[in-house]
Amino acid sequence: MTKRAVIYARVSTREQADGGVSLAAQEAALAAFCQGRGLEVVRTAVDRGVSASVPLAKRPEGAELVRLVEERLVDVVVAPRLDRLFRRASEALTVTEAWQQRGLGLHLLDLGVDVGTTAGRMVLGILASAAEMERSLLRDRIRDALAHLRAQGYSTGPPPLGYAYAPERDAQGRRSLVEVEDELLTVALVREFVDEQGETFSEVARRLNAAGIPTKRGGRWHHGTVAKIMRR
Repeated sequence: MTKRAVIYARVSTREQADGGVSLAAQEAALAAFCQGRGLEVVRTAVDRGVSASVPLAKRPEGAELVRLVEERLVDVVVAPRLDRLFRRASEALTVTEAWQQRGLGLHLLDLGVDVGTTAGRMVLGILASAAEMERSLLRDRIRDALAHLRAQGYSTGPPPLGYAYAPERDAQGRRSLVEVEDELLTVALVREFVDEQGETFSEVARRLNAAGIPTKRGGRWHHGTVAKIMRR
């Protein structure tokens, strides 16, 4: 029997203002994931301008998601990242434990985690704790990513999918790299299709084009563009 899924995406007011998170891209990536897994999307819940500090059940669309779960109208919750659903580890673990007891599946697109498995539950605990530290660690993550990309020869060229140059320059005229969340979701989606589902690069390209997900430059996907991501 086909499993019913609810898609959840969220963007805060600050993220909307910064322009670094595209809800449309989040929704397209999540929908493509569900299609690839054979899940029937019965509801797309999107909270616009809502901070992660607001508990899931008190958000306009988050409350609808909770209702669908409690009334057993869905079998799976699909979200781009854990911090789109929760901010605090305590809330994440409490809510997902209750979901698991109901037999509900939870897929996190960025890491391909399904808490319905023992390994997934363990990873969830780690991720929930890490989510609280994310803001303080963001600077280190960007610094590490920049060092890695420089080692790969990206220091003077255009940034790869998932990153963009910050508009400000330092005293030496250099610009740091910042993460582009919707592009990182696309990277995660490509790896999901190739590594987990065994699809060829050409098959992944066709799937992304059909879902309307753009490349870094806004064009169409081809075998080579998928291969470039998998070589990173």
